[in-house]
Amino acid sequence: MMKLVFLSTRHRKDSMTANVATTEQTTLRNWINVVYGLFGGEPLPRERFPQDSWRAIADLVHYNKGNPLVAEAVRRHPDLIPRCFTILTVLYGAYTSEPSRVSILKDLVSMLGKDLVEEERRVLEYAQTKGSGSFFPELYKVQEKIREIYATPRFNRAVLPPTPYHAYALHVLNSYDMLGKNTTTDLIFGQLFAHHSRMESIVQLARRPDLEEGVEPNNGPTFH
Repeated sequence: MMKLVFLSTRHRKDSMTANVATTEQTTLRNWINVVYGLFGGEPLPRERFPQDSWRAIADLVHYNKGNPLVAEAVRRHPDLIPRCFTILTVLYGAYTSEPSRVSILKDLVSMLGKDLVEEERRVLEYAQTKGSGSFFPELYKVQEKIREIYATPRFNRAVLPPTPYHAYALHVLNSYDMLGKNTTTDLIFGQLFAHHSRMESIVQLARRPDLEEGVEPNNGPTFH
């Protein structure tokens, strides 16, 4: 009898958790509707798809970081933004001709409580079967080559972004002109090395103590 009571209590707890998750998803969807409009606005053109998708995903995570669903997803996946950017842009590049911010973000909300590794596997399997008539098939090919780079010992991972998701985001956002070309893994590696080096330089510059507020630099121009 005590065991049955215990199981019943746990079941109620699980149901409450599911109810909370549903409520938080509704909160996030309402935020999307307020920010982007009920009907999603204009479809994203191909040339703006990567940048606008990144900005929309990053904004949702940033402005809703206090939401329990978002907070838990970030705890489980510190690389949540580049990871979801990879999954969703590959997915939308494979199956739709008119992606919109609202549709992308609502799929993001649905993904937050799921196993992202499994979601990614399903998306990649789906994208692999799609032909050249897709909206942006190059995105699947790019992530495939980046994964090959990270799995190949001859490429020095110490000079690359920390994960394939960060690498994919850096490459897609900064090398748009290369996406439609039949680039080799060596060329992509060179681009990733250059992008990552520039990013590291910016980060290091931002961390310089002589650029902190109220501290004058020892040499060079003074910033006001």
